[in-house]
Amino acid sequence: MSKKKKQVKSDQEQIDDIYKNYEPDGRDLAEHLASQEQWVADNPDVKMEDVAEYQAELQSEIERGK
Repeated sequence: MSKKKKQVKSDQEQIDDIYKNYEPDGRDLAEHLASQEQWVADNPDVKMEDVAEYQAELQSEIERGK
């Protein structure tokens, strides 16, 4: 493996380690819920099933490398 690839792999492992034991505190959760409620209020005609389906499509495209 080249030095560049080792560095990229090492950087990715560090990023994964940052979030390994992360637990959001009360402020993070409150902010997330408030932003979610605001988004729902701004987009009343969008169903959460549609949002979930769109997110699944994005994840599959990321996995395929698009």
